[in-house]
Amino acid sequence: MAMTEEEMNAIALKVYELSKKDNEPKISPDWRKLSKEIQEFIKVRVKKDGIGYMTIQDAIY
Repeated sequence: MAMTEEEMNAIALKVYELSKKDNEPKISPDWRKLSKEIQEFIKVRVKKDGIGYMTIQDAIY
């Protein structure tokens, strides 16, 4: 049984959509937001307290 042109196009479209999904970031948007908030907090504390960036980051994590 041969495939029609329409069926081949539908399969190609489905494969394209699935491959696009594979390229999406795997990191949660909530984590990205929290991570950014942590970075901003650390920057303020480094300036204010003079403690090293990594020291504060390690303590938080």
